[in-house]
Formats: sequence, structure tokens, C-alpha cells
Amino acid sequence: MATVLCTGAEPTLMETRKLILEQAGHTVITAQSDEEIIAACRDFRFDVVIIGQGAEAKWKRDWSAHVREYCPFAKVLEVYMPGTVAAVKDADDWLVSPAVPTELATRVAALAGHRKSNRPATTSTKLPMPRSHSRELEQRIRQLCRRLSMAQGVEFESLRQELKTAMELWDRFRQEEGDQSKAA
Repeated sequence: MATVLCTGAEPTLMETRKLILEQAGHTVITAQSDEEIIAACRDFRFDVVIIGQGAEAKWKRDWSAHVREYCPFAKVLEVYMPGTVAAVKDADDWLVSPAVPTELATRVAALAGHRKSNRPATTSTKLPMPRSHSRELEQRIRQLCRRLSMAQGVEFESLRQELKTAMELWDRFRQEEGDQSKAA
């Protein structure tokens, strides 16, 4: 699978995306600043870099420039909010958020050149979620609920979708856990 650098200004969204992509079998590193992006590009060879929707347009363009300079072989996927315009004109692909969780993993796989077929991955092809991820996901759900209670407008919609995604992952984890206990 792909090695992915996930950038953005909103740690909660980045961690949710990280969980989604790791569940699909990708390796994910996160970065929130110029320095972190440059350091990550020096330490790893990324297949795909996600530039998240929470960042200002200027940051997105700067981060894309760093990626092009320090990770020249990486593909860039820009995620942006509905009603806004994509800021990274030379991105390799764009995704309007909120999106269906499987769409993010499908786009990453396609950009990385690891797509095995034109069909998106199904739940049956995914690996079970490690217990450490379930704890992280549970904490993320609590954070999203707290933040959602104070959010308004576009931020509310974005958080609502992220919470829905996290809850779907949680439900799938619980179902897989139940299936494993029945098999034992």
C-alpha cells in the first residue's frame, strides 16, 4: 500500500483521515507546519501527500511547493470545502470534503498506483483495526462531539461528517470484534 503524508491545520480531521487510511492498509504520517512537512519529506519517501481543507490557501500553496521540492515523486491530493475553490492548482487530484470515507482511500490508492481494480475496496478486504486504533478512535469521537457542540456553519458540517465517518469506523470495529470472538 501507499506511504502518505497528511497535512492540515485541524489535528482532529487529520487524525480521522489517518485512521481511515490506515484501516485501508496505508502508512500515514501527519504534519502541520512547514518545518514538519520538510522534515517528513527528508525522512520518508511518500507516494501521496494530502493537503487538508482546514489550512488557509497560502499555507496550502506553500506546503505544495515544499512537497514539490522535497518530495518530488509524491502525488498531491488537495482536500477542500464545498463552496470554496481549490488553492493548489498543480495538485494531481482534488477531493471535496466531506466525502464518503472510502473515497479518500480509493483516491489515495489510485494516485499511488496501487489500485487493483476499478472497484473501491470493500469491508471484507480490510484488515481488522488494531486495539490501539480503537482507543484513538474512541478519543477522537469524544473530541468531535465536544467541538461539534460549539461549531457553526461550514465548520459544523465538516465536523458532523467527520463524526459520522468516525462512528462508521467504530461500528465496523465493534462488528469485527464480535465476529472474532464468535470464531474463537
